[in-house]
Formats: sequence, structure tokens, C-alpha cells
Amino acid sequence: MSHLSYAWTRTNVTLETRRRLAALPFRLDLRPLGDVDRITRAIRESDLPDDFAEFLETGGRPAAAGTGGA
Repeated sequence: MSHLSYAWTRTNVTLETRRRLAALPFRLDLRPLGDVDRITRAIRESDLPDDFAEFLETGGRPAAAGTGGA
């Protein structure tokens, strides 16, 4: 399947677009605008997986063993 995606990209994405994308930073670290503690508490109290709350709490970095989650 990846070869189809690659072929489509090569056919449909212009050289200029590829250059602009290549100029972007490899990684962007974003934090939610708001109270992260309140957001993660709401996630933990809902039926959503705790992994998402952990992701927000750690900024997307793996939590140390034995922390985070319920």
C-alpha cells in the first residue's frame, strides 16, 4: 500500500510544495491552550483511554514506569 501512496504523491504533489514541506521543522511541540490539569482530569473521569491524558501530561513523551494512567 505504501508504494501506491508514494506513487500518488510523486504524481500529484508539485516540486514547490515538496520544497516548502521539506523546509518545515521536523517536529513541532504544541501544548493545549488551557488548563492541562483540568483537561487531563476530565479525560480520566470519562471513558477515554488514560493514554491520551498521559500524552498531554508528558507533552507526548513516554511517562516513567509506574506513573500516569489509572
